Amino acid sequence: MKKGSIICNVCKKPMKKPVCERCGNTNCYITIYWNGKHCYFRRDSRGEVYDYREAFKALAKINASMEDQKHKFNPQEWTDSSIKQRKFENQLEDYYSEKENEVSIGELSPEYFRIIRNYGRNYFDYFYGWDVREIDRGALSDFRRNRLGKLKIKTRKNIFNALRAFFSWLYENGQIVNMPVFQKIKGDDATPRRAMRQEAQEEAIKRIPDKFRDPIEFSMKTGIRPGELCAILIRSVDIDNRMVWIERSLSGSTYRETTKNKSKLPVPLNDKVLSATTSLTEKCATTSLTKFFDNIVTACAIL
Repeated sequence: MKKGSIICNVCKKPMKKPVCERCGNTNCYITIYWNGKHCYFRRDSRGEVYDYREAFKALAKINASMEDQKHKFNPQEWTDSSIKQRKFENQLEDYYSEKENEVSIGELSPEYFRIIRNYGRNYFDYFYGWDVREIDRGALSDFRRNRLGKLKIKTRKNIFNALRAFFSWLYENGQIVNMPVFQKIKGDDATPRRAMRQEAQEEAIKRIPDKFRDPIEFSMKTGIRPGELCAILIRSVDIDNRMVWIERSLSGSTYRETTKNKSKLPVPLNDKVLSATTSLTEKCATTSLTKFFDNIVTACAIL
């Protein structure tokens, strides 16, 4: 090692073996001299007082960090408080706090936030206690194999993508100096979706009570998403120009003043859809179709 020493906690003499040759102690700390100052590091990434083996590995990493030409070495990043702050669970909470704020200002879907939050509760505890800088390709492979191995491929991909997004956030915020390698999850076990035959669709529509049929036909003819259908306002309908503006959406149980792709687009209405739209606006005495569509979603579960 080029720089730094491992010092016995008791007699303050250099240690070169797991047990101090002078006093028999096993605990130690690291000291380096950097930019005219002595720096001391006493605990490992788990918050435990260093033993010789952990100190030896840590000093090797400190030396590697000193020699890294791309990133300026900062002793503060190796202190107890910095290591504690870089614990996976602490950084994850900071990440979720930022995402929750994005939800509150309309930049992130509430439903997406709910999903990634659940991933944190159910899967990401695998990394609790880790320093985020110590999670590498090997650790990620172990996580994928040991924690996600029994899940469907699509689910594994979604969880892994959410974890990658978290590490991208860590990198952008300077908490990690290198982005770990995320191996690609291959394969696809999703059940193929098949469109109903036209005859089956027509038969299904007939089974819908008359008072709930218009919005279903409206959705089928326009192709808009269910979450956008449930959020249409009467003021968004332009009967004279035969169009409706798709400008809101339902995410989970929260209405958003934007669509999934964050755009507001007009949808032209053909004769059939225009008739359904006119019927709907006549049925709704309020300024919003929201409550009406809420009931439709439940009523049409037979499909």
